[in-house]
Amino acid sequence: MGLNVVLRSAVMRGLAGGPRVLLVACPGGTAVRLAAEAAVGERGGRLALTPAEADVLLVAGEPAAELRSAVDVLWGQMPGPRRLGQAARARDVGAVLEALLPGRGDGGRAARSAPWAPSGGDGETARLGEPVMAGRGEDRDGLRLDVLRVPLGPVLPDWPAGLVVDTVVQGDVVQRAGGRVLPFAGPRRPPFWHAGKSPDARRRRTAAAHLDSLGRLLAVAGWEAAAREARRLRDRLLDGEPERGVRADVGAWRRRVERSRTLRWATDGLGVLTPADAAGLGVSGPAARARAPHDATARWRRWLEEADGLLAGGPVRDGGPRGSATVEGVPPSRGLLAAAVERMPGRELSAARLLLASLDPDPDELAAGRAPGGTRGVGVR
Repeated sequence: MGLNVVLRSAVMRGLAGGPRVLLVACPGGTAVRLAAEAAVGERGGRLALTPAEADVLLVAGEPAAELRSAVDVLWGQMPGPRRLGQAARARDVGAVLEALLPGRGDGGRAARSAPWAPSGGDGETARLGEPVMAGRGEDRDGLRLDVLRVPLGPVLPDWPAGLVVDTVVQGDVVQRAGGRVLPFAGPRRPPFWHAGKSPDARRRRTAAAHLDSLGRLLAVAGWEAAAREARRLRDRLLDGEPERGVRADVGAWRRRVERSRTLRWATDGLGVLTPADAAGLGVSGPAARARAPHDATARWRRWLEEADGLLAGGPVRDGGPRGSATVEGVPPSRGLLAAAVERMPGRELSAARLLLASLDPDPDELAAGRAPGGTRGVGVR
């Protein structure tokens, strides 16, 4: 990182007036991630998009070895003063974050709340989306272009926790893609978005899940204000606000989103998933119920429609946010990930990210039921 970049980042962090937190979410750690997002905002901070603009690195959940290696890389890319901490449980987030804030922690050193010592090594950079030269090949116009291997993830802004999409890129166009979710180190537990003991609790949790997915998609599309509002509405539901008031605000926000020509321009025709394709891949839930033309626009419209219906008292369908498991017990997010990577070739990287966000496979679903500390992730090609 050049000196000018470091100085500019330090100045911007000073002007921000609050901590800039680079949040690393672990598979199986959705509850911790949500608590961390809320806690950062409550303390006047904001989530950083890059290591260069962050002064705090917070790990939400319990990372296994490969994700820890990625954290080491991020730590090595952060300018000082910097602080590192981990919250393994949602109820730990507040105390850990307080210890990391300037003036309340250890004077700029790595926080004691991190259970491992980061190396800051440079050898894992490729895991974070840096291209690796693989050779040269001809594109469709006959030009000789570099062929790069570009892994997306496991740590990117507005990216599913612990997901890695390994791409082969020529120019800025994806030629091949395969997806995998890193192993997790925590105890086995049901996916966060499936929780809820009563029908009312499950309905609220499912509506919040759709708003969470919408927030990720809107942020990837570059509409940060609408994404922040989606997350505020999500948090109000999770905090137990009466559904009537939340629904009124969801309705006003929904109308603003649906009127956006720019958003539709970005998502129209992207990642068409027909009902037959969805059935073949084991996809159910909102993605399978999206109306014709079954593209990314139809999918985010379906999230909006179903969130509103749930807040009006409608039932939870398919047993959970992303759908029902197949008869073999395969979680629906496996099919969502497969659908995403199958539709990435021929797309620019930015469109590939938006395509993934429109399907939003849930790493918690993929992590559930696997042994803690496993050595192998779940992958599709």
